[in-house]
Amino acid sequence: MKEAISIFLVTIVFISCSYKDSKKPVIDSQEEENDNSLNQEIPTNRIHAWSDGCGFSFELQEETIWAFDGNEIRYNRLNDSIFEVFYPEKSQIFNNIEIQNYEGGRLISFPNNTHGYCLDKTKNEIPFGADRLEFELVSSNSIKVFFPRKSIWKISRISNGEIFIYNEVNKMKYTQYIP
Repeated sequence: MKEAISIFLVTIVFISCSYKDSKKPVIDSQEEENDNSLNQEIPTNRIHAWSDGCGFSFELQEETIWAFDGNEIRYNRLNDSIFEVFYPEKSQIFNNIEIQNYEGGRLISFPNNTHGYCLDKTKNEIPFGADRLEFELVSSNSIKVFFPRKSIWKISRISNGEIFIYNEVNKMKYTQYIP
């Protein structure tokens, strides 16, 4: 009798477990692996170079951001998705800059880059992460860029190759940049 009850209970447990597993949606193992990696990693793990829709790109290195013709801007990762950005204390002048009109807007080109970056057609601002860096023309081929004292960027992953970088004022979509 005890054996029959034990077999009965084991059978019920086995059937109930099998029934629960049959209710789960079938997911391709490669797709499941990708979903798990997205949920478990920090937003910038493994993909550390980003580009906006207008071609402006930058690279998150260990403690610096490489941008603006090779200049580095320091940052501190506060947690998995919040970055504190430390800009230079003083404004900087960039020489050999070319600003031109292009398809109803403007493009700015830095000397060591092969392509231009979009600018607003009325504002002298360079979109950079969640910030908008104001600049003024110094000459026909030089600009003076003004940096905020510090800034907080929040980063959220949209997909394996896309992120949003945002703050209280601005939000910008960036995609994986592969030169």
